[in-house]
Amino acid sequence: MGLFISCSDDDNTSGGDANQMRVSAILPASLAAGQSDIAGHKLRCILELWTKGEGAKLAYHGEVAIEPTTETTKLPLDATIDAGTYDCLMWVDYIDAGSTVSTRAEDGISRYADKYYDTSDLRNITVKDMNSLINNEACDAFYYSGEVQKNNGEALLLEPEMVRPFAKVSVLEKNLREFNLLWGLSASYEAATKFDVSTGKIAEETVTVNHVVSDFNPDTTPDGTLFSTYVLADGEDRNMGEIHMSFTTKQGVQNVTVPADLVPVIRNQHIKVSGNMMRESPIEDTEFDITYDINIDDWIAGTVDISTRPIKAKVGDFFYADGTYSSSYIANADNPCIGIVFAVAHDGGKASADKAENYVANDGTQRLQEVRGWVIALKDVTGGRVKIAPSSVKELTGFDLETKPAIDLMDNCDESKRAYTDILGFKNTEIFKSVSNLDDYPIAKAIAEYESSETTKAPAGTSGWYWGAVKQYLTLAEEYAEVTVENKVVTNVVLLTVGKSMQTLIDAGVAEEFSLDGEQFYWSNSIEKTKSDSKGRLYRVGLSTQGRNYGGTAAWPVNDARHARAILTF
Repeated sequence: MGLFISCSDDDNTSGGDANQMRVSAILPASLAAGQSDIAGHKLRCILELWTKGEGAKLAYHGEVAIEPTTETTKLPLDATIDAGTYDCLMWVDYIDAGSTVSTRAEDGISRYADKYYDTSDLRNITVKDMNSLINNEACDAFYYSGEVQKNNGEALLLEPEMVRPFAKVSVLEKNLREFNLLWGLSASYEAATKFDVSTGKIAEETVTVNHVVSDFNPDTTPDGTLFSTYVLADGEDRNMGEIHMSFTTKQGVQNVTVPADLVPVIRNQHIKVSGNMMRESPIEDTEFDITYDINIDDWIAGTVDISTRPIKAKVGDFFYADGTYSSSYIANADNPCIGIVFAVAHDGGKASADKAENYVANDGTQRLQEVRGWVIALKDVTGGRVKIAPSSVKELTGFDLETKPAIDLMDNCDESKRAYTDILGFKNTEIFKSVSNLDDYPIAKAIAEYESSETTKAPAGTSGWYWGAVKQYLTLAEEYAEVTVENKVVTNVVLLTVGKSMQTLIDAGVAEEFSLDGEQFYWSNSIEKTKSDSKGRLYRVGLSTQGRNYGGTAAWPVNDARHARAILTF
């Protein structure tokens, strides 16, 4: 199997030749190309393609290197590749600027000389010297793992987003007066040394890292940074063990220990640990109380002030009871997963049209100041085998369709034009809840009870659980699965990002499939206002991947029992 790799700086706007694969490895905006540590380095990218299945074999290994600049945001690579399906592994790191390619006799593979990491096996990347990860931006690195499908006669264009396999941990002294009197520093801690690009996981075994600076110069880090280190990390819930430090000043030596499990290790995040650790007078007993501040933010260079801001959520992220989210599932009884992000508002995401003004409760409370995304609950409001009707009547004649509250429910749907754009699920839910006879609307009542229950209540700072609008459930279906139907029979189901995350939770026993009893449809709270024979009916959406109407919708009599699942906005 042949594959040719070359590096190119020009964009291929034509989409490439039929046999071509173009990969533009997208690097983080925080790439430290302009810093002094990067001088004398090249930015090296390794691409490996592996065959699929048992006995997978390396089909190709190729490397390119470029001069890093502050404008470097992508590493473009061109390949001519045979049709097939491959596991694609990529690794980007810094090597010496003078490094050249040499071919190994044992396998015929051409490689650049490694500097900070042993990359002879991308499934077992190993740090060559743990101290090289301290106070050194040139040890920065990035990875990608995914499946590549190359079809016959079709060009393949990929733009994988590279991710750091690290957390960056900076330890700072808050007492700058004492910090500026520091002569020497030593620190030790445990850290992992190996990383598997194919799985994104670190090896569990750790080594002790000993960092010693006999002639510490406070002027190089005037913000009080004692040291910064890159710590290999994955999506698991991990914390550092104890960090032992010794400070040498004119007064003598002082020993301090940062407690175990205080410092979280979160991939692609910069964690700042700061405290008043240095005493102003020499004493023999160093076991005094120290209060530490832990600051976590998007990756920013260690000498730049951190301004805390939320980490951007991604479609498919796991959403937890405390309002946080992660790309990998973290099982924690004290902070359980309660939902999955199925739409985001940033960068033109499918929730970008939603606004904070859509989240004003009946009591006038503005529930949100910003919309970041939508989350689907893990279980139906009444359980996956219990169907429920929105009302006991065929149409919502209990609402006067020309006045409030129903007039507010009919802003964005038009059955005649098959336009289903309503995303005002929270607003619609509040309208239902405002009626005096809520018992007449069982789904609205069940959603309200789901939100008020202590076992299912949504986190503070969110909209709270509500009954979703038709466009929200249609968006969910788009992100959940691709369902193929032939002759009114489902012939194939491919789970997408949200579906895969839900399956992970189903396998873990904390989520339910959509419609355990085989029922296809879920009720939205969007009401039809235009088509005469559907006026006053609500829209239902097919969410069962075993149903031939998956992802479809229509206005339907509201006395028909179907399923319902809550949504929240954060």
